[in-house]
Amino acid sequence: MSSLRFRSSYQVEPLDGKRLFLLNEEQVIIVENPATTKVAALIDGSRTPADIMLALSQEMAPNQVFLEIAKLQKAGHVVTAPDTGNPGQAFVESWGRATDGFAQAATDFAVAVLDETGTGTVAAIQQALDQVGISGRHAQGPDDLGDAAFTVVVVEDYLDDELAELNARLHEEKRSWMLAKPFGRTIWVGPRFVPGETGCWECLADRLSANRQAERYIATKKGTGLPKQKPAGLSPGAPGVLAGLVATEVFSVAAGLGGALQGEMRTLNVLNLSSSTHTLVSQPQCPVSGSTDIQRPTNDVKLMPEIASHRVDGGYRVVTPAQTFARLEHHISPLLGAVSHLESLNNDREGITYSFVAGHNFGMMSDNMELLRGNMRGQSGGKGRTELQAKVSGVCEALERFSGVWSPDIPEVRSTWQDLTQRALHPKDMLQFSEAQYASRHEWNGQPRNRLQRIPSPFDETREISFTKAWSLSREEEVLVPSGMIWFGHPDLKDHGYAITDSNGGAAGNTLDEAILQGLCEVYERDAVALWWFNRVARPAVDLDSFQDEYIDRMRAFYATMDREIWVLDLSNDLAVPTFAAVSRRDHEVEDIMVAFGAHPDPDIALFRALTELNQFLPFIADRDEDGNTVYGVDDAATLEWCKNTTVAKDAWVAPDPDAPLVTRDQLLRPIPEAMDDLVRYCVDDLDRAGIETVVVNQTRPDIELAVAKVFAPGMRHFWKRTAPGRVYDVPVALGWLDRPKTEDELNPVGVFF
Repeated sequence: MSSLRFRSSYQVEPLDGKRLFLLNEEQVIIVENPATTKVAALIDGSRTPADIMLALSQEMAPNQVFLEIAKLQKAGHVVTAPDTGNPGQAFVESWGRATDGFAQAATDFAVAVLDETGTGTVAAIQQALDQVGISGRHAQGPDDLGDAAFTVVVVEDYLDDELAELNARLHEEKRSWMLAKPFGRTIWVGPRFVPGETGCWECLADRLSANRQAERYIATKKGTGLPKQKPAGLSPGAPGVLAGLVATEVFSVAAGLGGALQGEMRTLNVLNLSSSTHTLVSQPQCPVSGSTDIQRPTNDVKLMPEIASHRVDGGYRVVTPAQTFARLEHHISPLLGAVSHLESLNNDREGITYSFVAGHNFGMMSDNMELLRGNMRGQSGGKGRTELQAKVSGVCEALERFSGVWSPDIPEVRSTWQDLTQRALHPKDMLQFSEAQYASRHEWNGQPRNRLQRIPSPFDETREISFTKAWSLSREEEVLVPSGMIWFGHPDLKDHGYAITDSNGGAAGNTLDEAILQGLCEVYERDAVALWWFNRVARPAVDLDSFQDEYIDRMRAFYATMDREIWVLDLSNDLAVPTFAAVSRRDHEVEDIMVAFGAHPDPDIALFRALTELNQFLPFIADRDEDGNTVYGVDDAATLEWCKNTTVAKDAWVAPDPDAPLVTRDQLLRPIPEAMDDLVRYCVDDLDRAGIETVVVNQTRPDIELAVAKVFAPGMRHFWKRTAPGRVYDVPVALGWLDRPKTEDELNPVGVFF
């Protein structure tokens, strides 16, 4: 019969023969039972249960002693494993884990440490492992790993070229391994790669490379391979600290505690000791740990009859913003994330102006300096009536952009336009540039204010390009779309710049139906804005009081504290989806007029999209100098030109039509379906009646838990200047807004500035 002892992590204190205290650094257990206390006083590692029964035979019946021992064992306080004096054993026991056979398990867990950095980290790791009985040795190279159960690789840079071969080999052999980096202002440890359970080094390298945008640009231009980063020196204590972290993870795995770094990387700032976690996202399409047979089904567009249960903010959603954020938060990381960062604009005052920005990860922008500059300062905007909704909005928009980046796993068809044997959409019908615009494009593109609104080269029907398979919801058939119209950074555009890829019609959702609906709303919005903006025609104001929402009252009161007024214009046209322009003007010589837009079949959602988007622009014009002049938080030429020069007196079309009555909420309400698939169909049928086809590309990535869609509706307008014949001329006349169509030269000479 084995001797009994308390877990060695406990301080055991029987007091007064009545109370038992069990203490460790995280908890205090008090047992107020004289019988338990008497038994506990005799449990010292030298007595068996029989010994304790004999010692207490004059005071307690044997069955009572047995019961007290059984209770302490069942609670995990008392164990029978011998106390080896190993501090590692005490550590394991502190987590309530059994340590039977611990010493043998630790001895059998051999670790190979591969390190050619000359930092002394290997010796520190070996010393730390020796203290807990784990064998660690310095491997002299990849061929010297032996049969070690685990491998630690210490590097200067996680993108060391030699790691690709090592990764492939260890993955094939199903051996776990881990990276560690002592160099720089932050030391890195992990992730621990476990074949079949986590992503591999190739998955890590893909994300890490994409987040090193400047280094990637340089590496591509010089042909030097992976985008390396020069280490920022070596902190004197870094090797020792890193060794301790590595040893703790190794020990945790050997002891059966699981470890903290499986698929996770930790970074530790060596000066302020702040730490961050970065999740390694497993990529199903990875050539090593995934399958090269996985391709993105871009034409797989199936609508599902789900009900939108969340309709308060941000559109029709099948789950709450909290659920969406919890699912996607691990994608935010400046090192391994598809979203490099998520930050508040710090203008969230009075519970009104919640706005966030999320950083893009556009690793493909590696061979064009202009695109690199734009990408590095690019931000996705998040807006909402609550802080959480604004966060979710920012993350989803950034992931939408990330999913829209071209990658080789996208199935494509190569052909010239002339040789196509399948129906395709022509870039000219989708872009809507006029012949005059193409003729003057070099002059237009040379103006700083047109930085976003570039005019591409005319499409050459004799040149071979890639086409992506899409699905026509109007005709229920597959249709091809030129890939440069869809994917950011598509290789075709390097030599044949027939398009400037933009985000119009791109959207993300918890389901594909959600994403398609959001994309459709954006297409509706841009088209309605274009009809108003380029014709500079006055539109009626919306009766905001008719919506009976206290958020509107609080927003108007808040803007008034900054000498700003708000109004909303009804931009709805021949189509069935309400669209609004929210406008804010400062009562000042320089009016800093800001505009924002929203569209949705539900007018409540459309209105609040416009209002919350207006809040996103507030930080750019909210600050003032001591003389009351605006201190602009933006340096974009088009935005500054608009803010400084646009006034209601000079540009009356941005103000409500004084001759039109207010438009009420009741006038905008229409019966709309509740199921998401029916609501999408509602919009598709509406566009069909106007002779407009709806085409969808499924951009969902296998490594992102978010559906992404790109919606095209050839004939609908962008709110950037595109002046080919069509809706921008015809619809205002058909609706009686104008007596005659304007000429191309009479249209507003500038497009929307964002």
